[in-house]
Amino acid sequence: MARSDAGRISLLTDNFSRPDFVDKFKANKLDGAYEDRYMEIVKRYADKEPTGKRAIDYFQSAMVELVKETEKTENDVLSEIYMAMITFGENGQFFTPQHISEMMAKMLGVNDGESVNDPTCGSGTMLIEAGKQNRNAVMTGCDLDPRCAKMAALNMILLDLDATIVWGNTLTMEFYKEWRIGKDSFLWEREILAQERTDEAPKKPRQQELFAA
Repeated sequence: MARSDAGRISLLTDNFSRPDFVDKFKANKLDGAYEDRYMEIVKRYADKEPTGKRAIDYFQSAMVELVKETEKTENDVLSEIYMAMITFGENGQFFTPQHISEMMAKMLGVNDGESVNDPTCGSGTMLIEAGKQNRNAVMTGCDLDPRCAKMAALNMILLDLDATIVWGNTLTMEFYKEWRIGKDSFLWEREILAQERTDEAPKKPRQQELFAA
């Protein structure tokens, strides 16, 4: 995986310098760091079952269904699965119901270019509802649980929203990881260094750091 001298990470970094980057990106065929991470995950579920019945095949099928359902309903499907089937309310993790988030977004009103910030975003339900009101707004969310932050980032990708999602603590102003999602699913991620974690906000990588080989 490519790293800058400052230690920042971008999954896209090692693809930027390639002459066919745009074509590979449009075809969803980025390799390098993407492929390495994918293979690491696949190895965890290696088994001797035939293709189609391997554990990784079930994950693939589940992902397809998640994408279909999320795009069809434009709702936070992940949060329902997470609460009902995975955590069972572990540590009080019951997210704000969708209809409450919808009401709040409508009452708030969202204008073009405005930033919608949720300091305890969970899986991003409030940001999703704000995006329904205006897809030209910029979403920012943070959550203390890295699983929730990852779900929020995935939801922003699935619903094609312009967003920054952070794993961190908005009470102590400590931040650990940041995901930047743009429309058309442009994504990079970076670790937030220790000296940055007490700053007022996560810093966006400088251009030379983001594009470093």
